[in-house]
Amino acid sequence: MAKAWVRAVSTQISPRGEETAELTTEAEIYKDMNSCYIVYKSGMDTVTTMKVERDRVVVFNNGKYNSKLVFERDKKNVSPYITADGIFDLGVVGKKLHIDLQGTGGEIDMRYHLMLDDAYIGTNELKMIVREVN
Repeated sequence: MAKAWVRAVSTQISPRGEETAELTTEAEIYKDMNSCYIVYKSGMDTVTTMKVERDRVVVFNNGKYNSKLVFERDKKNVSPYITADGIFDLGVVGKKLHIDLQGTGGEIDMRYHLMLDDAYIGTNELKMIVREVN
Protein backbone atom coordinates (compact mmCIF):
# COMPACT_ATOMS: atom_id res chain seq x y z
CA MET A 1 0.00 0.00 0.00
CA ALA A 2 1.13 3.51 -0.80
CA LYS A 3 -0.33 6.91 0.02
CA ALA A 4 -1.21 9.20 -2.89
CA TRP A 5 -2.95 12.39 -3.93
CA VAL A 6 -5.70 12.13 -6.50
CA ARG A 7 -6.99 15.01 -8.59
CA ALA A 8 -10.07 14.19 -10.65
CA VAL A 9 -11.82 16.55 -13.05
CA SER A 10 -15.17 15.34 -14.32
CA THR A 11 -17.14 17.03 -17.08
CA GLN A 12 -20.75 16.10 -17.80
CA ILE A 13 -22.10 17.09 -21.20
CA SER A 14 -25.86 16.72 -21.63
CA PRO A 15 -28.59 18.29 -23.73
CA ARG A 16 -29.07 20.74 -20.81
CA GLY A 17 -25.47 21.97 -20.95
CA GLU A 18 -22.03 21.26 -19.54
CA GLU A 19 -21.01 20.94 -15.89
CA THR A 20 -17.53 20.41 -14.44
CA ALA A 21 -16.64 19.17 -10.97
CA GLU A 22 -13.22 18.73 -9.39
CA LEU A 23 -12.04 16.60 -6.48
CA THR A 24 -8.60 16.58 -4.89
CA THR A 25 -8.15 14.08 -2.08
CA GLU A 26 -5.84 11.62 -0.37
CA ALA A 27 -5.92 8.05 -1.58
CA GLU A 28 -4.37 4.66 -1.00
CA ILE A 29 -2.91 2.64 -3.85
CA TYR A 30 -2.61 -1.13 -3.89
CA LYS A 31 -0.94 -3.01 -6.71
CA ASP A 32 -0.93 -6.65 -7.74
CA MET A 33 0.29 -8.47 -10.84
CA ASN A 34 -2.45 -7.22 -13.19
CA SER A 35 -4.24 -4.35 -11.47
CA CYS A 36 -3.84 -1.13 -9.56
CA TYR A 37 -6.45 -0.23 -6.93
CA ILE A 38 -7.03 3.41 -6.04
CA VAL A 39 -9.17 3.92 -2.92
CA TYR A 40 -10.44 7.34 -1.79
CA LYS A 41 -13.38 9.11 -0.16
CA SER A 42 -15.54 10.69 -2.85
CA GLY A 43 -18.23 12.04 -0.55
CA MET A 44 -19.10 12.30 3.11
CA ASP A 45 -20.36 8.73 3.26
CA THR A 46 -18.92 7.20 0.08
CA VAL A 47 -15.67 5.36 -0.52
CA THR A 48 -14.66 4.85 -4.15
CA THR A 49 -12.41 2.00 -5.26
CA MET A 50 -11.07 2.08 -8.79
CA LYS A 51 -9.69 -1.19 -10.12
CA VAL A 52 -7.46 -0.15 -13.00
CA GLU A 53 -6.37 -2.82 -15.44
CA ARG A 54 -4.52 -2.57 -18.74
CA ASP A 55 -7.63 -1.90 -20.83
CA ARG A 56 -10.50 -1.36 -18.42
CA VAL A 57 -11.47 0.47 -15.26
CA VAL A 58 -14.03 -0.80 -12.75
CA VAL A 59 -15.38 1.73 -10.26
CA PHE A 60 -17.01 0.57 -7.02
CA ASN A 61 -18.82 3.15 -4.89
CA ASN A 62 -19.58 1.99 -1.35
CA GLY A 63 -21.74 4.07 0.94
CA LYS A 64 -25.42 4.81 1.31
CA TYR A 65 -25.93 3.71 -2.31
CA ASN A 66 -23.53 1.11 -3.70
CA SER A 67 -22.68 0.88 -7.39
CA LYS A 68 -20.31 -0.79 -9.81
CA LEU A 69 -19.51 0.74 -13.20
CA VAL A 70 -17.29 -0.85 -15.84
CA PHE A 71 -15.44 1.30 -18.40
CA GLU A 72 -14.01 -0.33 -21.54
CA ARG A 73 -13.28 1.33 -24.87
CA ASP A 74 -15.83 0.54 -27.61
CA LYS A 75 -17.94 -1.61 -25.28
CA LYS A 76 -21.25 -1.09 -23.49
CA ASN A 77 -21.50 -2.31 -19.91
CA VAL A 78 -24.79 -2.17 -18.00
CA SER A 79 -25.03 -2.26 -14.21
CA PRO A 80 -27.81 -1.65 -11.70
CA TYR A 81 -27.51 1.86 -10.27
CA ILE A 82 -29.17 2.58 -6.93
CA THR A 83 -30.38 6.09 -6.05
CA ALA A 84 -32.86 7.61 -3.63
CA ASP A 85 -35.39 7.44 -6.49
CA GLY A 86 -34.94 3.71 -7.10
CA ILE A 87 -32.82 1.24 -9.07
CA PHE A 88 -32.01 1.92 -12.72
CA ASP A 89 -30.03 0.15 -15.43
CA LEU A 90 -27.08 2.45 -16.12
CA GLY A 91 -25.16 1.77 -19.31
CA VAL A 92 -21.61 2.98 -19.86
CA VAL A 93 -20.42 3.10 -23.47
CA GLY A 94 -16.65 3.67 -23.53
CA LYS A 95 -15.42 6.09 -26.19
CA LYS A 96 -11.92 6.83 -24.93
CA LEU A 97 -9.81 5.07 -22.33
CA HIS A 98 -6.20 6.10 -21.82
CA ILE A 99 -4.39 4.60 -18.83
CA ASP A 100 -0.83 5.59 -17.98
CA LEU A 101 -0.05 4.47 -14.43
CA GLN A 102 3.58 3.84 -13.58
CA GLY A 103 5.45 3.13 -10.38
CA THR A 104 4.73 6.43 -8.62
CA GLY A 105 1.42 7.43 -10.18
CA GLY A 106 0.20 8.61 -13.52
CA GLU A 107 -2.97 9.52 -15.36
CA ILE A 108 -6.31 8.10 -16.42
CA ASP A 109 -8.30 9.81 -19.16
CA MET A 110 -11.79 8.52 -20.03
CA ARG A 111 -14.68 9.64 -22.22
CA TYR A 112 -17.94 7.73 -22.18
CA HIS A 113 -21.66 7.96 -22.95
CA LEU A 114 -24.21 7.25 -20.24
CA MET A 115 -27.45 5.41 -20.98
CA LEU A 116 -30.28 5.30 -18.43
CA ASP A 117 -32.64 2.41 -19.14
CA ASP A 118 -31.29 2.43 -22.75
CA ALA A 119 -31.88 6.17 -23.26
CA TYR A 120 -28.86 8.44 -23.90
CA ILE A 121 -28.50 10.94 -21.05
CA GLY A 122 -25.11 12.48 -21.76
CA THR A 123 -21.39 12.22 -22.31
CA ASN A 124 -18.86 12.36 -19.49
CA GLU A 125 -15.14 12.96 -19.41
CA LEU A 126 -12.95 12.05 -16.46
CA LYS A 127 -9.32 13.10 -16.17
CA MET A 128 -7.51 11.81 -13.12
CA ILE A 129 -3.96 12.44 -11.95
CA VAL A 130 -2.51 10.16 -9.28
CA ARG A 131 0.73 11.00 -7.45
CA GLU A 132 2.23 8.83 -4.73
CA VAL A 133 3.57 10.67 -1.70
CA ASN A 134 6.50 9.45 0.37
